[in-house]
Amino acid sequence: MTASDRAATVTSRADRFPFRIWLISLAGWMFDFYDLVLFSFLLIPIGRDLHLASAEQAVLLGVALGASGLGGILFGYLADLYGRRRVMTWTILVYSIGTGLTALSTGYWSVLAFRLITGLGVGGEWAVGHALLAESSPAGCAAAQQPCCSRASRSAWPSLRLSGSW
Repeated sequence: MTASDRAATVTSRADRFPFRIWLISLAGWMFDFYDLVLFSFLLIPIGRDLHLASAEQAVLLGVALGASGLGGILFGYLADLYGRRRVMTWTILVYSIGTGLTALSTGYWSVLAFRLITGLGVGGEWAVGHALLAESSPAGCAAAQQPCCSRASRSAWPSLRLSGSW
C-alpha cells in the first residue's frame, strides 16, 4: 500500500459518521438517565422498606448527582491519560457495578456508598462519551451531534412510563 493509499483510507474513515461509537454512547446515556430518574421514582418505597428519614432520602437522591460531577472530572482526566475508549469501558463498568450493588443494599450506608459509585460512573460516561464522540466525528458534524445525544437520553421516558405503570 502506498502512502497516498494510506492517506486516502485515513481520510475516508475520518469523513464517516461514527455510528458504532454513537450507538454505544447513546445506550450508555439512556441507561444512565433511566437509572437516575427511576431511582427518584422509587426512593419513597425504598425509604419505606429501609426505614429511612426524609433527610436521608434527600441525601441518597443527591449523592449520585453530586458524584456524577466528580466522575466527569475524574474520568475526563483519566481519559486524557489512558485514552477515551479504554476509560469509557471503565465508566460503564463502574456504573454497572454501582447499580448492581445498589440492588443488594441493606441500609442507608450501603445505598449511599453504592449510589456514590453509580454517580461516578454516570458522570464519567457523560464526559468521556461526549469527548469520544466529538473526536470521532467528521469535521463540522460534532457540534450537531451533541443535542441529539442529549435527546437520546430522554428516550428512556417511554420505558419509565411502562415500568411505572406496574
